[in-house]
Amino acid sequence: MDENISENTVPEPIKTKKPKPKRAKAWRKAVLDAVVTCSSVRSACDAVGISEGHVYRVRAQDPQFEVEFQNALDLSLKNLEQEAFRRAKKGSDRLVEFLLARRDPRYKNKEELQLGGNIDIKVEFTRDDADKTS
Repeated sequence: MDENISENTVPEPIKTKKPKPKRAKAWRKAVLDAVVTCSSVRSACDAVGISEGHVYRVRAQDPQFEVEFQNALDLSLKNLEQEAFRRAKKGSDRLVEFLLARRDPRYKNKEELQLGGNIDIKVEFTRDDADKTS
C-alpha cells in the first residue's frame, strides 16, 4: 500500500477532458431545418428532441447561431405565406383580403375608431381603506 494514502482517504477522481462527440453541433442544423418546416420553435425542438430553453440560451450566447436562427424563421414565414397564397387561390376570399391588406396599404380596412372627450373619475376612500393600504 502506498504510504501517502491512509485507509480512510478517498482518492480523488481523475480529471480528464471529455472528447466532444462528432455530432455535438449536429442538433443545431437539425433545429434550423425543423424551424423552417414546422414554423414553430417549440414544434421544431420537439421534433429534434431538444429543449426549447437550451435553444434560446445558445441563441443568446452564439451570435452566429442567432443569425442562422433568424434566417430559418424568415424562411419559415416565407413558406407560410406561400401556403396561405396557395390556399387563398383555391377560394378563401377572406384569406385573400387579409393577404392583400398585409402586402399593400391600399387594401387595408379603412375603418377607424376615434375617441375623444374627457373622463371624470371620482374616487372616495374611507378611513378603513386608508388603513389597509398602509
